[in-house]
Amino acid sequence: MKSNDISKLVAHTADCIRQLKNKGVIQSTENIPLAYARWFCAQRLPIELVASSQQTGYDAHSKFGDRIQIIMKLSSDTNFEATFSTMCLNCIDYLLLVFMEEETWQIKSIYQIPRDTLLQFAHSDRATIQWCGELRSLSVQVYPIDENTLLL
Repeated sequence: MKSNDISKLVAHTADCIRQLKNKGVIQSTENIPLAYARWFCAQRLPIELVASSQQTGYDAHSKFGDRIQIIMKLSSDTNFEATFSTMCLNCIDYLLLVFMEEETWQIKSIYQIPRDTLLQFAHSDRATIQWCGELRSLSVQVYPIDENTLLL
């Protein structure tokens, strides 16, 4: 790829990021896929994002007041090698685990996992879980959903 082509690609990327910021999808450029996953969850599920997850330890709350952390993996929900960290199990009631397609960042599935279930699968650091078939079977898939699914 020529230097001029790379410059055009970078300029296009910067323009896309600016548009995402203007539309309120992302707040910063630190972790764009995670910011998009959080925004997507707030658009599709009956949750409201909190202003600063770093202060509260969670990303959103449900209409019932449940505290929800949202984490994302660029992978398939059948990839049982995936490990997730940076959870604050004492700060949340539920975890929303978002799986995005690596190539396109399209969201393929979202799972809701209660804290009690997470505690059964958490490593000793209580901040890391290993995605496995058993954990998947104990989770509620909240996206994509059919019309008969009850959410949060």
